[in-house]
Amino acid sequence: QGPVPSPTAGEFHDLISTAMARYKVGQADEALAMAKYAEQVGRQEPLPTTLATAQSWNRLGMLFFFLGFSQQAKTIYERGFNVAKTILPSDALLMANLHNNLGQAEQMLGNLKGAHDHLQAALEFKKSLTQVSQDEIAVTLDNLGSVESALGNFDAAENLHKQAIALFLAERGK
Repeated sequence: QGPVPSPTAGEFHDLISTAMARYKVGQADEALAMAKYAEQVGRQEPLPTTLATAQSWNRLGMLFFFLGFSQQAKTIYERGFNVAKTILPSDALLMANLHNNLGQAEQMLGNLKGAHDHLQAALEFKKSLTQVSQDEIAVTLDNLGSVESALGNFDAAENLHKQAIALFLAERGK
C-alpha cells in the first residue's frame, strides 16, 4: 500500500458539511472528530483564496462554537476573516457574519472590548446591505446588547434589546 493521498480543498468543504450534518442530528462526538480533522486538513493543505474557503472556515468555526470550543472557534473564524479580507470585492454579508461570530467568541472568552468592536462592525455591515433580513440585524443588535450589559452599560443594553425586539416583531408583521 502507498501513502494515503492528501485531501483536496473540495474534500475540506465536504468534511465541514458532513460534520455539520452530524451535529444537527445529535452526533456531537462524530461531528467533533470530523471538525478536528477538517481543521487539520485546512492547516496542511494550501486552500484557494475563495469565497467558498472563507465560508467553510466560518462554518467550521460555528461548529466548534456550537460544541463549546470558543477559543478554537475564534481562531478558525479569524482564518475565515483573513481569507475574506483578501477577496475583492469582499462579500459584505460574509464579513458581517464573521464579525458577528468573532464577537460572540470574544464574549465567551471574556474579551468584551473585542466582542463589542466585532459586533459593532457586524452591525454596520448588515445595515449597509439590502439583502439582509431584519432578523439578521436583530440578532446582532441582541448580541451587542448582551455585551453592553456585561460591560455594565445597562441603558445602552436595554436600548439595543428593544431595537432587536422591534425588528423581530416587524419581520413577523406584529
